[in-house]
Amino acid sequence: MASRSLLETVAKHELALLQRIAQAEQEAQQRVEQARAEAAAFLQEQNEKLDAEVQQRRKQAEETRNAEVRRMQEQCQQQLREWRERVAHKMETIKREMIRQVLPTTAGAERV
Repeated sequence: MASRSLLETVAKHELALLQRIAQAEQEAQQRVEQARAEAAAFLQEQNEKLDAEVQQRRKQAEETRNAEVRRMQEQCQQQLREWRERVAHKMETIKREMIRQVLPTTAGAERV
């Protein structure tokens, strides 16, 4: 009987060890799953931050681009106004010169 009780004790001990191993494996699996979940959450959070940063940079780039377009448009409009003024002045000068050349001169005035 002593060997039977010793055998039972060893069997119980072995069974307890197997249960502890199973429990440890289960805990390890839970930790792995928790780590995966945390990693997925972290990745999602980082992706959201990255998306927000990209959106912000796009918005800033659009604002910068729009400001540059407005500046260029204003510059072109100013240049166009200046050209029109010069052309108008030249046209007035040409018109006066043509009138002077076409109209008869008055008595005593010399034709140039």
